[in-house]
Amino acid sequence: MKRRYLSRKHNTSEVGTEPTHITITHPHHPLNGQTLELIGVLRGPNSRLVVRMPDGSPVHVVRDWTDYGRVSGDVELPAASHLLPVEGLRELIKIIAQVD
Repeated sequence: MKRRYLSRKHNTSEVGTEPTHITITHPHHPLNGQTLELIGVLRGPNSRLVVRMPDGSPVHVVRDWTDYGRVSGDVELPAASHLLPVEGLRELIKIIAQVD
């Protein structure tokens, strides 16, 4: 049985209208800041990019970990895993405790 849904024809787009290179932007990725050649785009629920490593080997990278598709002026999210400082969270807990 042929797995058509895994076929390159159905899941990817060739580079054409897309950029030819992308930059890794995820703060904890070992290649953060490096620009790599974009070979293709795997579409779907876990969208990934196929890029060429400096040694020539192809590698899949999570699309959201790159600058792919980012419009100029887009703001990057902070690298922290939370949006409020710890002190702010403590104050919020005190306020909620007073309401109860």
